[in-house]
Amino acid sequence: AAGTFVSCVDAARWLAEGSCCFLDAREETERGTQGYMIPGAVGFGVGRIMFKPNDPETARLLDPLRSCERIVCYTDFGVPESRCGALCQWLVDDKGFQESQMYRLEKGFRTWMEYCNPMCRESDGVWNEAADRCWRNVGAGPQLWEIVGGADKGGILVREGQDLKSPAAADRLATGAVVEQVALVGDRLHYRLQSGAGPQEGWISVKISGKDLAVRKEPPAPAAAASPAEWSSLRAAAAAAAPVP
Repeated sequence: AAGTFVSCVDAARWLAEGSCCFLDAREETERGTQGYMIPGAVGFGVGRIMFKPNDPETARLLDPLRSCERIVCYTDFGVPESRCGALCQWLVDDKGFQESQMYRLEKGFRTWMEYCNPMCRESDGVWNEAADRCWRNVGAGPQLWEIVGGADKGGILVREGQDLKSPAAADRLATGAVVEQVALVGDRLHYRLQSGAGPQEGWISVKISGKDLAVRKEPPAPAAAASPAEWSSLRAAAAAAAPVP
């Protein structure tokens, strides 16, 4: 199944950075009477795949997540047989998400709680703060990239397709150009030119041998990542709202 396992430690760091969003693959009845979940997580029980795969509510839940760099799906236990794997695969096969976006929370929500990571109820203050930082503002506009490589070669190589063996464009994409992300598959970026010189559209590598060829441009009004002090406050607020059972 799609979805690389990620530890609770790394997933908590991504949450603090605002560099991932979470999909809770449990049904509402599995969340217990308190309904605890990871801050900012979108509730998306796997039953929706079977019974409501194409209804408007499904699109409403998923569309804001399409621009997320990482999507972490989770269940209570997070083992290889868990439904979060089926959810990751369905998102890739049926809904057009990139496999490189898909992650699964190793050992699941139970271990997340054991690590005393924040948890909350859907749509409470802690949940809303995390949703704003992790995915609500991510989809507010296109992801832009600035070309920083190729200064000594007149720009970087552009190819017609994702494959590194696909035909090369006649012109290079100039250093300093700004492009809009159409799709990101691993380190391969399908772009449209916004400013600067070069092909109007194509595929480039954003990194080669650890060296950046293109870097993300920050949106005009980004949601600030939590500072260490803010992260401690978030933990405290979550703990007050949802003490570990």
